[in-house]
Amino acid sequence: MTNNLTKVSNYDLIVVGTGFCGAIIARKLVDAGKRVLMLERREHIAGNMYDEIANHEICVQRYGPHIFHTDDEDVYDFVSGFGEWFDFPVKYPVEVDGKIVPQPFNFQSIEMLFEDKAETIIEHLKKAYPTVDSVTVVELLESEDIVCRELAEALFEKDYRPYTSKQWGIPPEEIDPMVLKRVPIRLGYEDVHFPDKHQMLPVGGFSSLFKKLLEHDGIDVLVGVDALDLFTVDTSEKSIRVKDGITKIVGRDLSGDISEVELDIDLIDIPLVFTGAIDELLEYKYGMLPYRTLDIVYEDDSAGLPAPIVAYPQADGFTRKTDYGKFTQSLAGDVCYGVREQGAEGQEDSRLRGNGRTTVVATEYPLQYDEIARSRGLDPYYPIINDGNQIAYNQYLEDLKGIDNLVLCGRLAEYTYYNMDQAVARALCVVEELLNE
Repeated sequence: MTNNLTKVSNYDLIVVGTGFCGAIIARKLVDAGKRVLMLERREHIAGNMYDEIANHEICVQRYGPHIFHTDDEDVYDFVSGFGEWFDFPVKYPVEVDGKIVPQPFNFQSIEMLFEDKAETIIEHLKKAYPTVDSVTVVELLESEDIVCRELAEALFEKDYRPYTSKQWGIPPEEIDPMVLKRVPIRLGYEDVHFPDKHQMLPVGGFSSLFKKLLEHDGIDVLVGVDALDLFTVDTSEKSIRVKDGITKIVGRDLSGDISEVELDIDLIDIPLVFTGAIDELLEYKYGMLPYRTLDIVYEDDSAGLPAPIVAYPQADGFTRKTDYGKFTQSLAGDVCYGVREQGAEGQEDSRLRGNGRTTVVATEYPLQYDEIARSRGLDPYYPIINDGNQIAYNQYLEDLKGIDNLVLCGRLAEYTYYNMDQAVARALCVVEELLNE
């Protein structure tokens, strides 16, 4: 251990999970003078942002592509303080009718897909929406302009409907409309996927970034430890108790060494921040909350993709592919992500330094997260948010009311979808609440 704190009673806080929410809460509180014990079920830190050097010295993200993007300056300032980042305004096209076109759909997409009709469609869009630079497909479907409405219907059938149905496993009409609104139609030629001011990747990779976050004398991290094997929540007594017969916690620290912490208490009365799944915390008392998961297949590829990420709404079974060679550094050692080479006259070259002949491509197959997926070692990714599922979540939340030292934070604990910057912002809010108690 980093500071020889060998008893749980010597800590001020326990954090379950080492993703953005858990890591930031731990770091901010230890900077405020607290002592923190972190427990991680997986054999690594960084949650779904975990990455590692794979074949051809290419850094691969093991839980799908993550590109940090935000307009929140407080969030940007915080994450920028833990290492070097480089700008990465990603292009994320989509294959429709055999053509690779920009996404979000824009005027170029319309020209490529609708050809002779494109000029008329663009004129109608400009006239119907003269003061905005984007519009959602939901708004277009309700447009009074028949040309705009027909465009929306065509794009909905070619892209939004098949992609949404594969991604979520249910008809689009059963999905929260906010999901359909997340990817608008742009009224111009801008083809960078995210509109945010800051779009970037950490030099050294996300795993390296998280290690910098957690390397502190006041933080002890144990990976390979399932907190739910140690503690149980008593909803009648409104308490968190150590399970019978459990006297110590054994896991690996950040350096990979075996470490132990003595469980010298029966009642957990210090704050416990839980970032795991709320239904699992209560042993699925009201059944499993519906999630989607991903089965990701990694393959060496000599050709690669036309862009770092490409969506395939019309493909059978899979939704998107990621070419990690297009946004990771192909260098040996601990350098994971890096800058692109400069071409003639300072122009950015499309090639990356290192091995440009073979890349690693990941293909994502969305699945329902159920007992079968769980038995395969897959994890819940995306909460399926609708009115019925929210009612089920609220049942779990109601049972946990009154357990004052239990703090829920994160996508799984709060059954909500967070982008990375939203997770950071949420964690910073939780820190303020804990420090003001």
